[in-house]
Amino acid sequence: MNSVQELILLFTKYPRPGSSKTRLIPALGPAKAADLQLFMTRSMCGKLKTLATKRPCHVHISFTGASKKEMQNLLGEDFIYQRQQGADLGQRMAEAISRHLGRYRAIILVGADCPAVNDTVLLDGLEKLRNTQAIIGPAFDGGYYLIGVQGNIGETDLQYIFTDISWGSANVCHQTIERLTALQMRYELLKKLHDIDTPDDLTYLNHHPGTE
Repeated sequence: MNSVQELILLFTKYPRPGSSKTRLIPALGPAKAADLQLFMTRSMCGKLKTLATKRPCHVHISFTGASKKEMQNLLGEDFIYQRQQGADLGQRMAEAISRHLGRYRAIILVGADCPAVNDTVLLDGLEKLRNTQAIIGPAFDGGYYLIGVQGNIGETDLQYIFTDISWGSANVCHQTIERLTALQMRYELLKKLHDIDTPDDLTYLNHHPGTE
């Protein structure tokens, strides 16, 4: 195991106009929707850099939609970049975590679409993973903005958590909790926050954790 025992994976996509934040395109247009994704991704990168100065943890970027060089040009060279692998979202998320099993005590995967995620939320998640096997940061739309596991989870159990989930639906968090329950894994929930996915979500762009 590494001397640094905690890992944060930022799970993101290159902000290309027309293929980024597509549900926001009717309200913002392709270019501005991509610009918003870039803004949120850079904001999250800044928060993760700050977190790493306060607590010994590694930060990796798990990306898709571009080359490693394009991602470095976009977000800087301070991170380790890893290309997402897998046929669907669940496989990509599972693989991003799987490659680090046994190397870290705690592994958290967080998206870039929830501006209310801050140091307090992330530190709470890392602390909870000292005493529970999994954590979920539920979103108000029924999905989740963060998921984390202890690094000693078995590969089969990890894959099961991300298999046959109705990605993009309002049932994602509920189905994931069902998976954890079926595995008899101890889990805890973090604060429920707002992802920015649809035009109606834009009102929460500058809100703080816990606000509705």
